[in-house]
Amino acid sequence: MPTKKKQETSKASKPGEQKLNGIDTEQDMVQAPLEEGQVIAITPPESTGGVDLVKMVEDVERNIAAYKKIWKLSLRLTKPRDWVFQNKSLYLLDSGSEQLATVWGISLKLHGKPEKEWIGEGEDRYFRYVAYGEGRSQRLGKSVEDIGTCSSRDKLFGRVSGGFKPVEDVDVNMICKKAVTNLHNRIIKRMLGLMNIDEERLKDAGVDTSKIMRIDFDQGKQKVQKTATPEEKEKQKQIWNWLIRLAAGNDEEAKAMLKDLSGFTAKNGDKVEGVESVERLTTPKWISFVYKKVKQKYEADYEREPGEEG
Repeated sequence: MPTKKKQETSKASKPGEQKLNGIDTEQDMVQAPLEEGQVIAITPPESTGGVDLVKMVEDVERNIAAYKKIWKLSLRLTKPRDWVFQNKSLYLLDSGSEQLATVWGISLKLHGKPEKEWIGEGEDRYFRYVAYGEGRSQRLGKSVEDIGTCSSRDKLFGRVSGGFKPVEDVDVNMICKKAVTNLHNRIIKRMLGLMNIDEERLKDAGVDTSKIMRIDFDQGKQKVQKTATPEEKEKQKQIWNWLIRLAAGNDEEAKAMLKDLSGFTAKNGDKVEGVESVERLTTPKWISFVYKKVKQKYEADYEREPGEEG
């Protein structure tokens, strides 16, 4: 005849219940005391399909940690000159994206030739190029497909004097090339998690954001601002000192001379207007160019021997 103990332990569990360390019901599980060091192994319910949720969460956490390391290391590899602020948004320039593509072994491939599309009608008609492609990296173990676009109303290539250039005056090749460049940059940034980088992330990665060029577009006119290095600031100061002495202390005349001496013609034939403030000289080459011209004028006009005529 079965003993009482045997009868108790041989009770049939209800459908869907599993016996854990001799405990049958949910109520018993709540009330049953655990000895120190005792572990209860709970089998995942049928709704998970037998998936080990704990392992899955651990894998996701490891992937997130690796993802953060990838973008942080990528940012550390860039320099301030590889970035630009445009209307307070950060953009990675070609120099930076190409370097990162090499480091991470990202290969880029175009899907056919960029396609030209016409938009609008009449005087509002303009065109854009759309480039399709993909990037692959065995090192990262991933691939990405994307598109890049650029239109004849591009802020750098499609505007002049506060408005849009006539379509026939826009450099078609530059628009097409920029569409491809935008495609490549988007792919590289997506693969490395750099699509929405803000200034704080750059600072956290050790990039000196105070040296990044800043470009603002106000009513179609490009305004460029950049925090100069100490050496550049010294040159700017010297330029202004020379101009003030040439202008006999007249600020307005000094500004007029600076505007005249700082204008130049770019390699693509576009004329760049001069500026009236030395702080608006925003690149090392531009500062050196103006520094040299003003110095020559100062030495020629101001440091004449007494009695010489200009």
